Amino acid sequence: VMENPQYFRCRGHNRKAGDSFPYWDAQTQTFRNFYLILRRNMHSKWDGGHGGLEIWQMSSKDLKSWEHHPVTVPILEQWEAWKGTGDTAFKDGKYYIYYPLPDYDTKKGGGYYAISNDCINFTQIAVTYPGGDCDVIEGEDGRYYMTTKGPTVDGKRTFTLRVSDDLVNWEKTDSQLPAYAGSGNCMSLFKFKDWWYFMNGGMVWRSRNMKGPFDPQSPLKLDRLGVPKTA
Repeated sequence: VMENPQYFRCRGHNRKAGDSFPYWDAQTQTFRNFYLILRRNMHSKWDGGHGGLEIWQMSSKDLKSWEHHPVTVPILEQWEAWKGTGDTAFKDGKYYIYYPLPDYDTKKGGGYYAISNDCINFTQIAVTYPGGDCDVIEGEDGRYYMTTKGPTVDGKRTFTLRVSDDLVNWEKTDSQLPAYAGSGNCMSLFKFKDWWYFMNGGMVWRSRNMKGPFDPQSPLKLDRLGVPKTA
């Protein structure tokens, strides 16, 4: 148990905390912060931009004292050079955590998921959506929606909104998410009061409808908020 996670540094040589994807666990009234651990400043496991990432977790019930848990989703196979930023959801007594795995020459990469009974011990299952970072929310209609990177068109990254009833099978929707001239990593889609907000690359768009169309927020740029995940 740790009283204050500010300035926290992961134990071990050449390791530090990276991107996080927080999650409010309503089942246990616990705030869970899943985060990536970077090894050798992201120069491990053959990949100069991602290498050696694993998903870990710290949690709190009062945002004062924090508990560290064993590795949430470890690197299991030699071809798994890293696990990327994803999101978490709950349905029918099971927790689902989503994240991308690399696809070099193995043809095994893509958007994976793992399941858990307690949101602490997860078992990696299989590919469930086209690869890339993702964001998952429960819609007002009770269905689950996932935002992922789409193809690059005219120099701009597009995004795809998928829908699922079981958190395993995902279908594309006719959404109109904004295109962005950047990497498209670590996006976030959420509702605040009467507006839906889409954040990526430190920029913000908003719409009255979850599926868009989205207009630029003013100001469009929020400083240098590169990993704008919400819970």
